[in-house]
Amino acid sequence: MTRNEQVVAVVLGAFVALGVVATSLVRALATANEAERARARQLRLEEDRRRIEQEAARALVRERESERARAAEEAERKRKTARRTPETDATFASAEPLANGFRPLPGSEGGDPPVWAGEGLVAAARQGTSWSLLVWREPATPPTPVPGSKGRVIAIAGSSGPWAAIQVVESKDPDEEKNDDPVSISLLGLERCELVELVRTSAMQSPGGPLLWSPKGDLLALQDRVARKNVARVYDARSQKLAASTDASKNFKLLSWTGGGVVLERTLSDSTQETVHRYLWSPGRGDPKLSSANAGVRSPDGKFRLRSVENALEIESDEGLARFEPTNASDRRALGELGPDSLPWIGGHGLVLAAEETVVLDLATAKLSYLLPPGFRFESASADGRNILARDAEGRLVWAPAR
Repeated sequence: MTRNEQVVAVVLGAFVALGVVATSLVRALATANEAERARARQLRLEEDRRRIEQEAARALVRERESERARAAEEAERKRKTARRTPETDATFASAEPLANGFRPLPGSEGGDPPVWAGEGLVAAARQGTSWSLLVWREPATPPTPVPGSKGRVIAIAGSSGPWAAIQVVESKDPDEEKNDDPVSISLLGLERCELVELVRTSAMQSPGGPLLWSPKGDLLALQDRVARKNVARVYDARSQKLAASTDASKNFKLLSWTGGGVVLERTLSDSTQETVHRYLWSPGRGDPKLSSANAGVRSPDGKFRLRSVENALEIESDEGLARFEPTNASDRRALGELGPDSLPWIGGHGLVLAAEETVVLDLATAKLSYLLPPGFRFESASADGRNILARDAEGRLVWAPAR
């Protein structure tokens, strides 16, 4: 072999060796890349697993929170629907409602709820641009339309007797009321369904104010004005005549009529200040008498006197003093919302408290009772407390006798 052949052989051998090395390197790189890809796949699988585990853990937390929320709602629902009893609340006389067996009030579909007058009810019904009165002589029978009610009825006040006071504005323009529109207050007798006008004035001169019946239901007090001064006038329902009135110069404002008499207010002023005084008036028995600040409020039957003392009621009667102190937060709130001149009564001495559920405080026992079954909403009660008007779960007007 010549020298050139030897050189060629060496070069060829080197190339072969380099090819082997290159092949080995390629294979090694491929193996390394595959391993790297395998590690990357493994990392992705681990990340996916951790993400799935985290999502599962969060879902479990949400489910447990939802379960706790549902349990709390159920507990709250049970707390609200679970009625108090004398065993669970010492302020309760009974868990049984005072009224039960509710039935629909016939002819009461639509419109405002009627007002009790004695054992019957009175309501205003609009028919296009005109108004009429409806009278239920008793809640079990359909109402009777009353003729002669001209204009728009703006107020109805029922008495404990068979009368109601009706305030009407007679607008010349059905779409707009004006200052010179006549305003009248009439007496409606439920026995004959007849209207008798007591007072007529204009909208500008009308003093407004409440229409107040005496607890016996035979006298009606209303506010009038004479020479820009307030006057309280009292009319006899039987005779439809003026029975008594206050001195116009004293400027008495009419507030309420309790078992102790008519409550009036008078503002006195001098050069430095104004002071407001309250008076008690027995119509036809002399002038109004100044009332002390802590005189309290008489029940409709006159047997009890109420005073508010430190989140409680002090109840005074011929039997002595009693105290009602609510233990329930809802009862305390309802007690705090009562105003001395607008106490809601049922019968002679049942005080209505608009608590979480409507309850009645019997002043004779200083104990509470539920007024309605669950699911009913109180509207009103007859003056003697024998009949209750409410709305059922569907919003219908219903009534029932009270025990």
